Amino acid sequence: VLKDPDKFKKALAKTRLVPTALDWSNCSAICSDDEKARQKSLDDLRRAIDIAHDFKAPNIIVVPPRLKSPYKAPDARTARQMLLEILPKYGELAHQAGTCLTIEPVVRSSVVCLHTLAEVAAFCRELNSPGVALVADFSIMAEEETSLHGAFLSGGRYVRQVHLSSRRRRMPGQESEDAR
Repeated sequence: VLKDPDKFKKALAKTRLVPTALDWSNCSAICSDDEKARQKSLDDLRRAIDIAHDFKAPNIIVVPPRLKSPYKAPDARTARQMLLEILPKYGELAHQAGTCLTIEPVVRSSVVCLHTLAEVAAFCRELNSPGVALVADFSIMAEEETSLHGAFLSGGRYVRQVHLSSRRRRMPGQESEDAR
């Protein structure tokens, strides 16, 4: 969508679909020690906020910094601290634009930090921004959470969007290991 929002706008105009989220993707470049890459990523995030406002999309999905990235991944503590310093401004911009940065916890084999709903909820509490919340993804929760019920309780008021899927990205309950 960032590359050609008009193309998507035209496509949506021919349907009754309403976007619920823009997938901005990940914070790897935001946490980079490369100043140019970091600034470009922040500019892209600002543009994503403008596009989400234009599309009336209530959420922008944000993934924590990836372990495998063209940018050197900082350790978990450093990445989390960098995000704590950077995201309040962009959370406020998102809130003013009528959207929200929804952080998606991702499996620990893929990202540096923020792997569970509880971790992201604690992060959101610390940020204290109405423009930052979380998205719960059942396929990730099936791997990272010990209790789906407990995860939702931990996420609490910060759960803003839910991705329904199984471990293999089917609808929940369609696989035998999803019985829980």
